[in-house]
Amino acid sequence: MLSQASPDGGPPTLLELQQVRDLTQIIKVLSDLILFVTESEDNPDPFTREGLPIVTRQKLLGEQGFIELTVELMKVPFGSNGPGIFASAEPDTNEKAKELAQLTSFGRLGMRLVRHILRELPENRKRGLKVVPSLLDLLEHGIGAADVLTEVFTDNDYADRVEDSMIHTFIDLIRTK
Repeated sequence: MLSQASPDGGPPTLLELQQVRDLTQIIKVLSDLILFVTESEDNPDPFTREGLPIVTRQKLLGEQGFIELTVELMKVPFGSNGPGIFASAEPDTNEKAKELAQLTSFGRLGMRLVRHILRELPENRKRGLKVVPSLLDLLEHGIGAADVLTEVFTDNDYADRVEDSMIHTFIDLIRTK
């Protein structure tokens, strides 16, 4: 579903995402997926929804590669491989302020989706270890990568396969934030 953002089936390139500018449809998909993997009778807001994880749906999204795909998608505007879409843009106009607000929502929802896919599911937490380096790169943007990393490492029997330097980097970054 998210891969449809790019004609080649992968995450969109920086240029493709810049051309979109209006992230409303992608934000809607991320919101719907958060609602899809959680059960909550009283909170339909994907930005604050916790609810109970729906294990079968978490497994499905994990097996379909949504953890990796969503993190890759977040790297397009927020990753260290480029300056990001609005790195030098100041919200000097209403249009740019709207774009920045959408970009922030996009990032926060993407990280919340990944965290919900990982919650309380050991096989997905194992999959989450693959994206630890990317999540470390996303920490500085304040979109929730720290929450995802916390979820990856919580009660994860496979965490011993992660280099100690990565874990120390994560802990140091958490302490300074």
